[in-house]
Amino acid sequence: MERIFEFILNHPLNVAAFVAMLGIWGFYEFRQMGKAINAADLVKIMNAHSALVVDMRPENEYRNGHITSSINCPYARVQELPAILDQHKQRQTVLVCSNGRNSAAAQGLMKKKGYKVERLNGGLVEWSAADLPLVKKHN
Repeated sequence: MERIFEFILNHPLNVAAFVAMLGIWGFYEFRQMGKAINAADLVKIMNAHSALVVDMRPENEYRNGHITSSINCPYARVQELPAILDQHKQRQTVLVCSNGRNSAAAQGLMKKKGYKVERLNGGLVEWSAADLPLVKKHN
């Protein structure tokens, strides 16, 4: 640890440049991800605007419990997502996964392709924590 402080004191311009680049990268990544909404906001927009909810979890997890009227497109097929949703391009779309990580990655891809897309912050973990219902698909 002492060596790190020594390096910082001996190379302040390098350290400042590194911190600046890290900040720029973080800002760019944050802007690419886009907006995240909470569970209560998702309920509101589903009721008011009939938003399209896309569940990005694997099919077996989707069958065990998903948000009402959501469609399933597993994250493993994220590159196919634009084609699947092409007919809904102008519709407000909300991506949902288990914890919010996969939907954040997919959101950047969708935004680049011109979709109005948001993600559920915290995924179904937040949805369940808010004690909101899940529908089970029986086959």
